[in-house]
Amino acid sequence: MTIRPNRHHRRGLYHATLWGSLATGALLVGVGLRADPRPALPLFALFLGLALLTESGHLTLPYAGYVSFGAIVALPAVIIVGPGYAALFGALGQLVSNLRGRRPVSTVLFNPGQKALCIAASGAVWNLIETGRPSLAAVHPMLHPVLVLPAALASVAVYTLATHIVVSLFSAARRGLPVGSVVIGNAPMRVAAATALGSFGLLVALVVLGIPTDPPNVQYVLILAVLGGLALLDWDFHRQTSRVQRAAFERGLERAIGRRTTVSVVNVSFETAPNRSGARLQDEALREVARLLTLEYHAHVDVVSRRGATELVALLPQTGRTQATMLADRICRAVEGVAPVPEAVDPEHPPGPRLAVCLGMASFPEDGGTIEALIRAADRSMRALSPTAGRAATSAS
Repeated sequence: MTIRPNRHHRRGLYHATLWGSLATGALLVGVGLRADPRPALPLFALFLGLALLTESGHLTLPYAGYVSFGAIVALPAVIIVGPGYAALFGALGQLVSNLRGRRPVSTVLFNPGQKALCIAASGAVWNLIETGRPSLAAVHPMLHPVLVLPAALASVAVYTLATHIVVSLFSAARRGLPVGSVVIGNAPMRVAAATALGSFGLLVALVVLGIPTDPPNVQYVLILAVLGGLALLDWDFHRQTSRVQRAAFERGLERAIGRRTTVSVVNVSFETAPNRSGARLQDEALREVARLLTLEYHAHVDVVSRRGATELVALLPQTGRTQATMLADRICRAVEGVAPVPEAVDPEHPPGPRLAVCLGMASFPEDGGTIEALIRAADRSMRALSPTAGRAATSAS
C-alpha cells in the first residue's frame, strides 16, 4: 500500500527527519569523540581528506536522493580511528559537498546529521558484536578474530539500512512524494551501491592492516558482497523506470507555475543505428548527459528523469529561455565526447554508428501556462542535431 502523506503529516515527517537526524548525529559525534582516543595528526588528515573527496561523489537515484561514495572510507575509519571520528569526518565531508553544491539550507543541515548518525550506528553494531556492548569507543578488531567477518557484514548492513530509511523519509517528505514508493523504489540501487562500497572499503582495510581472522582469509567473503552489490546495481539501472520521478517532475513544475516563477523544461533523446553498438552508445550518452545536468548544472537542475529507453527530461527552476538554450551546446559537446563524428570516411573502414541528439525546450510563461502546455511545447520543439551541428544551431537560435 502506497502512503502519500497529507500536508500536515508531511511537514511533521520533514521536521522529524531533519532535526532528529541533526540532533542525534551531533550527540553521537560528541559521545564518540569523548570515547575515542585522538588519532595521530597524519591519520587524522588522511581520513579527513579521503572523506572530503569521497563524500563529494555520488550516484543520483531516480526516486529522489542520492548515494554518496563516502561508505568506502567511513566504514574502514570506524575500525581504525573509532566511530566518533569516523562520524565526524563523514559529516564534514557531507557539509562541504552540500555547501559547494549550493543545496538548500534544509539539505545542508540534514545530510551531515544523517551521515554522522548512520556511521555511528554502524560503529556501535561493530562494537556490539566484538565486545557484547553497543558502545562508541574504538575497539581493536584483533581481539576476536572469529568475529571480524560477522562484525564487518553487520556494520555494512546497518549503515546501508539506516541510510536508506532516513534519507528516503526525508526525501519523500521534502518533495511531497509517496513514502512507500521512495523507500521501495530506491531500495535496490541504494542497498546495492552502499553494500558494494562499504564492503570494498572494509576488505581493503582488513587486508592492508593484516588483521587476522578465524578461519584465515575469511575476510575475502566480502568480495561476494561487492560483486553481488555491483550485479544488483547493474540490474536495477536497466530495470529502473521513472514513474515516481516523473511525478516529482510534474509536482515541481506545478509549484513553479503556481508561484509564477520562471521555469524551463528540457527534453533530450538520442537516435542511432538499431544494433547493440548503437544501444550501448545511447546508454552511455544518457549517462553522460545526466551527469552533466546533475553535476555541472546543480544550481539549476531540480529533477532529471528518464523517459523510456532513450530520453531524459530535466526541470530547471528559476531558469529562463536563454539559459535553457545554452544547455544545448553543452549537451552536444557531451554527446560528441561519447560518439565523436569521424573527420573522413574510409570505404574500407566505415565509421561506427552515428549518434544524433534531439533537443526540446520550453519555458514558463513564454511557451505555456500549464504543465500540459509546457510539455507539449517542449515535445513540439524537439529538433535533431548532430553533435557538431548542435553548436551552430544553438548559436543561431
